[in-house]
Amino acid sequence: MRRLLRALLAGGHIEWPGAQVDIEVVDDWRSVTAVSWRAQQPRVSLEGRRVIVSSVSATPRSRPTVLAVQDHISDGVCTHDDIRTVLADAIQVPEVVATLKSHVFATIRAIIVDEVFDANELDLAVFEIAMDAGVDVTIIGDPWQALYGFRGARPQDVPQLVARTNIRTLPLTASFRWKTDEQRQLASDLRAGKGVSLPQGSVPDADVALAGRWQTLWAIDRRVLPTAFPPFSENDEGRAAATLLLNQVTRNAFQVDAAYLGESLKVLGVPNIDVRRDLEPALNAIVFRLQSPDSADDIYRQLSDVLKDATGRSLNSPVVHADRTRIEELRLRVTDIGAIVPGMTIHQAKGREWDYVAVRLDEAETQALSQGLSHGVELDRKTYVACTRARRRTFSV
Repeated sequence: MRRLLRALLAGGHIEWPGAQVDIEVVDDWRSVTAVSWRAQQPRVSLEGRRVIVSSVSATPRSRPTVLAVQDHISDGVCTHDDIRTVLADAIQVPEVVATLKSHVFATIRAIIVDEVFDANELDLAVFEIAMDAGVDVTIIGDPWQALYGFRGARPQDVPQLVARTNIRTLPLTASFRWKTDEQRQLASDLRAGKGVSLPQGSVPDADVALAGRWQTLWAIDRRVLPTAFPPFSENDEGRAAATLLLNQVTRNAFQVDAAYLGESLKVLGVPNIDVRRDLEPALNAIVFRLQSPDSADDIYRQLSDVLKDATGRSLNSPVVHADRTRIEELRLRVTDIGAIVPGMTIHQAKGREWDYVAVRLDEAETQALSQGLSHGVELDRKTYVACTRARRRTFSV
């Protein structure tokens, strides 16, 4: 999407404030500017050929000011959502569509789209533009694994795209994941809409624990170490700092980074990967200190001092309940780090597989599973994905 937008900017088909062409894209405005609770939402869009920033009323939440967004846009900085909003507006203009067809035909030989059922309206429109331009497009997907309706995914539109463009369809009927008859039968029953009850199991027998929410993962068992903290909107810097410490633990235990590490580094002002590496000895010392009787407040203040030495910025003071809670949750787990298993959300686990998977379902998910799932219901698709990550066995904890 960024490449397509750049082509339109470079060709003068649309105009970015400050005559910017090379746009820097950030995951979230919080990583580059202050946010506060407000109902007015900045919106980056297209007016004629010009990119503008306006304000719309929305449900109150933490957001930057319109003025702050205008300043960043003028400097050539925006979010992924802004790229998509501008491009979605642009492709409503026939002349822009013609330009994009010429661009993709000249620069792209073929496109392979994985997880097409998670594509949104703009994604599908761009794929169709590429097909119309003569680019070879292959789309791959499973309607049972479409999880991103909350982000605007349109799984119901994919069959229409297939019919409209006369794409040749090759059904995939076999999976090479299943290593046991039990897991193969589970997947078959789920897809057939049959009611299923998962066997009970124990966390130590799992390679990973899955749940729908980070909060649920932290509550399962002290032997589960989730790879992210639940969000606390009142203290983003505290969550970012704790994520840095969590990352040190997940690196030591599983050789994997914590989720949202990149966003946390930006929030804290850690400028580059070298600084992050320089922080590792100090962070490891704090991880070791977690096994001592020192108070969570003292440990948090040490973390604040380490980050201040590296970035010149101090964390919020005094220590708040959310900061203290994260430290204590980590303390529970590092005392027996050899016995813990990683925990991640179902969305984070999508596309991955393990031999043995522990699943914590809520009451609604458990009831739906017992009655039989339908791929037309997003909650059911989410439960299906959770139950089909295991090669050998899925069990409930």
